[in-house]
Amino acid sequence: MTWKGVVIHHSASPDAPGVDAEMFRVWHQARGWRDIGYHFIVEKVGQFYEVVAGRPLWMVGSHCPGKNRTHLGVCLAGDFMVEGPPEEQLRLAASHVAGLVVAFGMGRDSVEPHHDAARPDRPTECPGDGFPWRTLMAEIDYYINKGEV
Repeated sequence: MTWKGVVIHHSASPDAPGVDAEMFRVWHQARGWRDIGYHFIVEKVGQFYEVVAGRPLWMVGSHCPGKNRTHLGVCLAGDFMVEGPPEEQLRLAASHVAGLVVAFGMGRDSVEPHHDAARPDRPTECPGDGFPWRTLMAEIDYYINKGEV
């Protein structure tokens, strides 16, 4: 599969104990999907944030109609409608996304928030009004430019 970009999401649910990648998988399968819709989830596991594998990279995503065949889905666990994710979670997401951009030879501009990537007939506010998009992109630039991916 040739990946051309990354779509950033939030789960729109609290990142709380018991709400994890496996729970997202159950929710998505209950909607009739084959697997979790996202390829990666950045969530708190115990006391630390981790990038957890979701849908396999060889499988078309189910996270953004119109982009599922061309863009990887990365979800940050949490509801960012009012305020953004914790700094540790945002940095880990930025590092991981920078690695994907480099590994798949994508341009940095191929990283999009879900609300920009969504089709006009499927509008969304994801990844939330409180999501610090400029900060995420600055962090992605930092990791790419420093070669720390």
